[in-house]
Amino acid sequence: MRIVLNIVLYLGICNIIISKESFFISKESFFIESYKENIKETRDTIDLSCINFLDERNKKDSISLSDLGQGELFPSYSGEIKQGFFSVNFIGKTKKERFFWSIYNNKGFFKNNNPYLKNSRDIEKIINKKRGNYYILVVFLSNKYIKHIDKNTGDFELSKNAVNEIYLYENNQWKFIKKEKINFLIIPSLNYYVNIINEYKK
Repeated sequence: MRIVLNIVLYLGICNIIISKESFFISKESFFIESYKENIKETRDTIDLSCINFLDERNKKDSISLSDLGQGELFPSYSGEIKQGFFSVNFIGKTKKERFFWSIYNNKGFFKNNNPYLKNSRDIEKIINKKRGNYYILVVFLSNKYIKHIDKNTGDFELSKNAVNEIYLYENNQWKFIKKEKINFLIIPSLNYYVNIINEYKK
């Protein structure tokens, strides 16, 4: 995919066009990083507590390892529901579990194997077997922040007040953690997600 602005977002390298009022991001790569400051919940927040983000019918692509350009790998995939788009991120609960996915770990996922030979089925087998060892963090972008979709390119325009909603799967429920204003200049990382979870768990 042609890079317009060299920013790596969760779902891959995206085409982004900046303007004074808003910016565009490809529909295939909807996830945008956020400011660390919390935004207070508003009354128009969509209730997603009954939605199952893990439902296979909502998946847009296969699970893969995302490094966000920083060498920190973790399993993730994207999805879509009628209310908007989301990313599902599997974050190890311990440093050992997180290091398992590192290309520098010769005893982990890439042991005795070329990284490029690994596929989504290999990742799924491990996640399904050790699900309890992972936090499942969802970042959701509501349709209400999408102002216009280009039918030819699939790009869409986001409103200036667009925010991400972050959810954590806990006790068989999706717990709302916080809402954050979108900031495409901040590239998310594994540590960023770990910090969000640790802050919530305090």
